[in-house]
Formats: sequence, structure tokens, C-alpha cells
Amino acid sequence: MNSVTLYRKYRPKTFTEVIGQKHITDTLAQEVLTNKIGHAYLFCGTRGTGKTSVAKIFARAVNCLKLRENGDPCNECDACRGLLSGSVMDVLEIDAASNNGVDHVRELRNEVSFVPSAVKFRVYIIDEVHMMTSSAFNALLKTLEEPPAHAIFILATTEANKVPATIQSRCQRFDFRRLSGSDIVANLEKIAKQEGFSIEKDASNLIAVLSDGAMRDAISMLESVKSASEGNITTAITREILGVPSPEKYIELVYAIAENSIGDALTLSNEIINKSGDAASFANQLLEHFRDLAVCKNLSDPSDIIERPAEVVKKLQQQAEKFTNEKIILCMQKLCELIALGKSAALTKALIESGIVLLCA
Repeated sequence: MNSVTLYRKYRPKTFTEVIGQKHITDTLAQEVLTNKIGHAYLFCGTRGTGKTSVAKIFARAVNCLKLRENGDPCNECDACRGLLSGSVMDVLEIDAASNNGVDHVRELRNEVSFVPSAVKFRVYIIDEVHMMTSSAFNALLKTLEEPPAHAIFILATTEANKVPATIQSRCQRFDFRRLSGSDIVANLEKIAKQEGFSIEKDASNLIAVLSDGAMRDAISMLESVKSASEGNITTAITREILGVPSPEKYIELVYAIAENSIGDALTLSNEIINKSGDAASFANQLLEHFRDLAVCKNLSDPSDIIERPAEVVKKLQQQAEKFTNEKIILCMQKLCELIALGKSAALTKALIESGIVLLCA
């Protein structure tokens, strides 16, 4: 039997199981219960926050033959089982990144007129819809304006600003939030318990920080670390597998920047990059460090905002005294420029080193 990845195994199958998006799941469940179902929805939010999972749950809920009292699909009736297994083909997932041309949308427009084969509604889930061309959006607009009664469109995107206003105006928009660190930690610890292995609190906190609010990324990292551990995930193992240097290294580096010691800063940055093997990751982690310094500089108790161990927060508070707010913001601006540059060209060690020299100036 093929093994199932942790992310697929623990992917939510009901609205109730979705973490951190109650403002959306409650609304959708109520629409299903009251039979006030829209014909088009726009799901916006960063990666790994549950857009596609909620779309699939909604597709089953509107077609469920034994809907639960809270609006969750039963996942046991013929319609639910067929949609879960893929034997019922009336829910279609379309990747707009590879099917983004006007011809693809014309094919969809021709197909949408056909009634569902086995359920009440035919649901089209179009992922990364912002990747569509202008002509494809224009072709889709006609369908959204006059959809058949049996069709529901769910458009998912990580970049809502690239979706034309004409398309957005035809949709009910839902904005998915980044998940909080506490929600991610709680879910990782729940998975670890159910899978029969242990994980240190600092290790789960580290994964939560690295995931940047994306549960999918967090569970994927958990699985990578689990594969290399022997039933006990420690912070040290997590740092080693994920290539994350200890926070003390970044603290040393930032002290060198505070003292304008270019030589020490270059040596330490080179050591950290060699450890992680990723210049882009280094730049993002350094930016996060300066963000934490800004919080420590301006709050007497930053522990509610900075999701780090108490001893690390104390060291950050001490280090923040070495900087003015202006210097912190300047360093963050320069790092943001560096990261943006890396999106259009490879972020090499040479670029990082030039940036470190500028931070020390």
C-alpha cells in the first residue's frame, strides 16, 4: 500500500476541521444550510491557508445527500464518497497556471452547459486564477454573468490584485488569513500525538515561524523532520534537517552590524548561508530578526507578538537597545530591496555580501 503524506492524511474534510478560517467556514456552512448558494466565489489568501481544502469541502456540502446540522458534508453518502474518491467527475479542479488561455476558457464555457452526471451541482475550482490572460478573463466573464443554475465557480488566488475588478464584482469574496503560530503549533502537536511521536515545544515553534502562517508548509516540514528522527523530534534535529542556524548566530551577526564591523558581519553571514545553503532564506530570516528588534524596541512586553522562546526574546530586547528605530527601519528597507531583487534574479552570496556591507554602513 502506498503511504499517504501527513498533509494529505490530515487535510480537513469538513468545515469544522478547518483551522483559523472560522469567519469563512461559518458563512459558507450557513449558505448551504439556508440554500442561498452563490454561483461564483473568490478565495484569496497566501499559500497553505486552506483555500483549495475549503473549496473541496464546499463542493461536497452543496451536493451532500445527508448534510449535517452544522452544514458539514457527511462524507459518507454516495455523493460525498464519489467526490472524495474521484469516481464522480462533477467537481473539476483547473490549474490556471497551465490552462490560462482563451481557448481553455472557451472549452470550459462549452462544457459548463452540460448538467452534472451524478450530483446536483457541477463545481469548477480554478486555482491560481490570477495567472489567466486578459482574453481568458474576458471569456470567463461572460460565463460568470450568465451561469447555468447547476454550475458553481470557485476562483482561488494568492494575488487578488491581479484579478480584474469585473471578475471580482461577479463573485462573493472571502479572504483567508495567515494562521497564527499558536494554531499551527497546536495542530503539529496534535498530529505528532496521533502519529505516535513526540516533538519539543521549541521545535514546533520553529516550524511555525518558518511556515509563515501556512499550515501546509508546516506539516510538510514536520514530515521532513520526522523522517530523519527516531520518534523524538528535538529542536536540534529540526534546525539540522531544515538548515536553520540557531538564533544566536543571527544575534551575533546583528551585533556585528550594530558595531559596523564589516569583516565580522561577512564572516558570520557566510557561515550562516553555508549552514542553510539558501541565500534567499538567509535574507528572509535576517529581515524577520530586524522585525523582531523593532517590536522589542517599542513594546515593553513583546512576547505576545514574537513567537520565540523566552530566553531568545530577552536577548532580542537587549540587542534592540543597540539600535535606533531609524536604523532598524533602514536595515529592513535594504533587506526588502535585496529580497525583491532576488525574485527577478538569482539571490547569490555576492548580492547578500554587498547587502551586508550596506547594512554596516
